[in-house]
Amino acid sequence: MKNLFGLLFVAALFTLVSCGGEDCVEDFAGTYTGTNACSLLGDSDETVTITGTDGDYTVSGAGLASSTLDQDGCTLSYDVTPLGTGETVSITLSGTTLTVVREIKVLSAVTETCTFTGTK
Repeated sequence: MKNLFGLLFVAALFTLVSCGGEDCVEDFAGTYTGTNACSLLGDSDETVTITGTDGDYTVSGAGLASSTLDQDGCTLSYDVTPLGTGETVSITLSGTTLTVVREIKVLSAVTETCTFTGTK
């Protein structure tokens, strides 16, 4: 019985501290500087700028096409791959650290993966 209460306590605590959409809405907008590590192109210092509010965000920088983002909690994303060619981007925020994973695809095959990690 103690284990059950302990498990319930941990689950409740996790729920309280988990990142939700409301907590993240104000946090994403800003300019982040950091390193963009690409599988083929290597590493480079980059800046990523996210503008907007209330889940209506736009991203630019680090080779990203300026695009409107979909928001799901603490994750922003877009997928522009008509006929399997284009790019897929996933952006997460943890405190002031932004992580952007960008996959460039040609005919549905990933040809380049870049991961940007930066802070405000």
